[in-house]
Amino acid sequence: MTEEVVKKISQSRTHHLPLAVILIEIDQFEEMKQIFTSDTLQEILEAVDSLIKTHIRKQDFLLPQGDARFLLILPRTSQRAAVAITEIIRAEVVSHSFALQLVPLTITLSMGLTAFDTDPARSIYDEFEGYLGKVERALTKAKEKGNTLIALKKKER
Repeated sequence: MTEEVVKKISQSRTHHLPLAVILIEIDQFEEMKQIFTSDTLQEILEAVDSLIKTHIRKQDFLLPQGDARFLLILPRTSQRAAVAITEIIRAEVVSHSFALQLVPLTITLSMGLTAFDTDPARSIYDEFEGYLGKVERALTKAKEKGNTLIALKKKER
């Protein structure tokens, strides 16, 4: 967790502001590993990273997590707004024309999302670990239901 992320969580806690956390995963990335070179896979990751960044604010954080996953932290963002942002990102990536090694490719994303009001009784690190667990479960739910889904974990207070 970066210093900036700690700062944003702390600000959310101090000022009782909402915070949304989204775990994004590129669907069928394991299958892509069987088809494309590592350079091409890196191009895919960089393109998705770039597409996501076009739809987030300066105060938001996009953190690559490895294994075709990205963690998106949206300070001062309600669950409703976070859902709208994830849908825009999902649609942008699906509609993007990826032409790799002369093969047209449609990339889809699954996302787990949760939004919180912070709990001043917990440490920032414990709180963040809790966020990660919740978005991981929401992402697992989305993947179980099929690809190109956004699953929500109920907002907590």
